[in-house]
Amino acid sequence: MNWVVRKILRADVTLHLEMAGSGAPLLVLSGGPGDSCSYMKAAVQSLLETRTVVLLDQRGTGQSILESISPETLQLPLLLEDLVAVQFELGVAQLEVLGHSWGANLGLLYASFYPDNVAKLLAVSPGPIRSDFNAVAGANFSRGFSATDFAELAELQLQRKQALAALDVMVLQQLHQKSATQFWARNAVYNNEARAAFIQSFDASEFHPLVHRYIWNSINWDDLEAKLADISAQVKIIYGYQDFEPITQAYRIKELVTQAQLEFINHCGHIPWLEQPSVFSKICQDFFTA
Repeated sequence: MNWVVRKILRADVTLHLEMAGSGAPLLVLSGGPGDSCSYMKAAVQSLLETRTVVLLDQRGTGQSILESISPETLQLPLLLEDLVAVQFELGVAQLEVLGHSWGANLGLLYASFYPDNVAKLLAVSPGPIRSDFNAVAGANFSRGFSATDFAELAELQLQRKQALAALDVMVLQQLHQKSATQFWARNAVYNNEARAAFIQSFDASEFHPLVHRYIWNSINWDDLEAKLADISAQVKIIYGYQDFEPITQAYRIKELVTQAQLEFINHCGHIPWLEQPSVFSKICQDFFTA
């Protein structure tokens, strides 16, 4: 399948889109913050016959070139304005959205701040929506780690702090590669086969660590959580039962977004299309063709 590139020029950023398939547009939002959308191509293969899939590199990530990488240019309101610009470019009154991890959170926020703009949202493995959930995710991430593991993690964190102080993106990416393949994959991906595939394919060059830091630091979920009640779109939330993210928050989102549907997948961690591809594909097809 050939992916067609489209660019959107905004005041401070050139947004990069890749599009393939046929039918109504489906906007795909990747995780991070800071990950390019290229890894999501594997997640949407089954939808290309019925949807025009639109992959967006969020500002500052991948090939969406931001003039200045700074806390001022990487804030939630600007990300939401980018999505409005993408929607205008696609020429649709309401979007259908598939978001993974941080991308699911961004989709939830877009649907809450612009409730008339979103018809459907499939939120796959959302990240923490509250500071206490973030603490739970951290504890789940490190479950089963040995004293040696914690010592190595502490050293990585120290090196990361030093690289952040120097704004050394290359070193930060190298540290991210080591952390993701040595530690993150262990508890993010449930089964050994999928874990090996993830490690083999992971490419930290697709991640921008400063984008991650600035965006994440700009968002206070404790203040934004109640905003989710403004969502009017059809919403489905997917979690793997073995995800390190606290799936308890699925029920909290359901309390706020009463029309939301919950779907849980067994023998599955944070990347369901890699771990349970047939189950994930059916959920996507059913949701976006209903």
